[in-house]
Amino acid sequence: MKKNNKTIISIISVIIAAVICFIGYNSYQRKQAEVVSSEKLTALHELTKKFNDKNDRNERLNILKETLDEQSQYNLNSNKEAKVQDEFKNSINTMRTYFHNDYDNTIKTYTLSDITTVSDEKKINDNKSKLNELTKTIEIEKDYTFESEQQAQEKQTEIETLVKKYEE
Repeated sequence: MKKNNKTIISIISVIIAAVICFIGYNSYQRKQAEVVSSEKLTALHELTKKFNDKNDRNERLNILKETLDEQSQYNLNSNKEAKVQDEFKNSINTMRTYFHNDYDNTIKTYTLSDITTVSDEKKINDNKSKLNELTKTIEIEKDYTFESEQQAQEKQTEIETLVKKYEE
């Protein structure tokens, strides 16, 4: 009977030790995931700040590309955190908004309020030229600055409509 009790106690001790190890390991894994998540959030904040501090359009575009690449890499990770994914979306939206506002401001700047009253052909041609340049810029940047091809196409159609008015 004593031998039986010792065996049962040994088995229970081993099971308890295994459970404690399992709980400890899971706790460690959670802590590591939190550290990685925190580091990624900090890096995203820094990247967004860096984007906002830059004045050069190409540098900003490169930062946006870098952020999109990092997001793709992160999404391949098996331990994705919702907070980090949300922060990626927020950062990318902030960056894209800069480009969208720039597109809209350029369109606004080179839109003639009443084309029928403008008699200066040079002004019409200059505006048309600037809008054509904007279309080319959008074509180059659209893979990064727009969420979908349809959004880019809508913006380009808006510009093409204006250009056609100027040509008439």
